[in-house]
Amino acid sequence: VSGKSIFRLFREQIYEPLGMVHTIHDWDLGYSIHSTAADLAKVGQLLLNKGVYDGRRYFSESVYEEILPQDLSKYYPKIKQKWGIGLTMMNWEVKDEDTGEKRYLLSDQIIGHGSATASVLWVDLKNNLVITQSRRKGKKNFGKHYRKLIEVLESHLEDLE
Repeated sequence: VSGKSIFRLFREQIYEPLGMVHTIHDWDLGYSIHSTAADLAKVGQLLLNKGVYDGRRYFSESVYEEILPQDLSKYYPKIKQKWGIGLTMMNWEVKDEDTGEKRYLLSDQIIGHGSATASVLWVDLKNNLVITQSRRKGKKNFGKHYRKLIEVLESHLEDLE
């Protein structure tokens, strides 16, 4: 429609206005986007603020609602997942050590996106918290170490308020 490439539109309409100076596309939309944790945090703040970053509105609240993860079983009854446009629920279910009951680390309202173990964008809508990570290659112990990080954050939620 614009006559511009998708890469140019991303740069002009998202990355430059957000100040994402360390985010680039090499050659492919899905596998060659490289960014930093700081740049990803700007996207997280944009999502946390329902389309607003640094006083500028990038998309309406109705668009925000449309990109949020939705229960896919209403479209595909055999699929028990919640996905949105580029976002999914990032809830981490654990067994509570005190009660033995299942619960979520941090909260049950975490949306985001991840790239296996190489990058993470978590937006905790309940606790107003953005968590990002970016690295070139993941390692086999990612889950164990990442869980420790989330547990430490959770144990200090009151300190963040």
